[in-house]
Amino acid sequence: MSEFSESRKSILQKRSKALRYLLLRYLWKNRERVARETYLEITHSLVVSRDEKGKFVVSWNHNGKSFKSEIPEYELSFYQKGAGLRSSEKLISDEIKNKKIAQNFVLEALGIQSNQESEETYDSIYFEPYYWVAFTLNWIGCFVVLWALGVIHWHAVLLLGSIMSLEFIQERGKYLSALLIAIFPFLGFSWIALIGGSIYSLLQFFDPNPCKRILRVIIPIIGSLVGFIFVLSSRENIHYGHGIIALFLVCIFIAGYRTMLLTHLRSMPIVFPFLGPALYLDGYSFAGWCVAGLSFINLILLLKNNIFQLVSRLFKYGQTV
Repeated sequence: MSEFSESRKSILQKRSKALRYLLLRYLWKNRERVARETYLEITHSLVVSRDEKGKFVVSWNHNGKSFKSEIPEYELSFYQKGAGLRSSEKLISDEIKNKKIAQNFVLEALGIQSNQESEETYDSIYFEPYYWVAFTLNWIGCFVVLWALGVIHWHAVLLLGSIMSLEFIQERGKYLSALLIAIFPFLGFSWIALIGGSIYSLLQFFDPNPCKRILRVIIPIIGSLVGFIFVLSSRENIHYGHGIIALFLVCIFIAGYRTMLLTHLRSMPIVFPFLGPALYLDGYSFAGWCVAGLSFINLILLLKNNIFQLVSRLFKYGQTV
């Protein structure tokens, strides 16, 4: 019984810290809307505890006065060990629910009137476009790759499109798509399996969701090992010229920057840019640069919303100076 109590106490402490981090995160995003001294006073005094009624008690100081606010635990969504993989719809719902609570707290703590709340007050949680849009764009990209490779390689492009599409299937889709990577060497694309499988596995390793992480890491490695064996068995010399180095740097930048723009529920959008250098090493340099171009265009489309918000904020900030 004591072990259960200690375990429960530990969970509640972690949840209190998680809630405090969430509130501090949104306070930081809105720090420029109040005086610096006010922001520091609130953040330094912010304390989150839990009472016996199952509510989180948030306390802070503002202008020398103490304030408290209660947040019922059931209104928040926390990670639960052993709960399994959640659907993308559930993930989005939980994010929106937690975001709304943080929004309301920021209004109260900073003393912002509710009628002053606007779209720039809180950064929106930006997920990928609607699935049918992303699904369609994936296949359009595959047709561009087919054009760059030639119709003779339709089977490899079909495999690529299938792998990207399978990720839309919850849970099992990621396992199936990762396993299919091992087929590329048999179609003459050893480097796609080697590089693609390695990046896919690495992303699963760093995924904060611990559910079946070992399985998600191991399955892509199978394809990576198959590709590695085919590369070693081939007698072709690998030439590391300026072209492949430049392509690698471009794709690393695109993939890295993309990870900072939105929450990814699928891994292939990040893996896809690295298929450019893989195609280059497989002997299809033009197709490799086409993949880099497609990835860059996709990045620009994602940046469009962020750039618009940034310019809007700078314009409105300039009016207040």
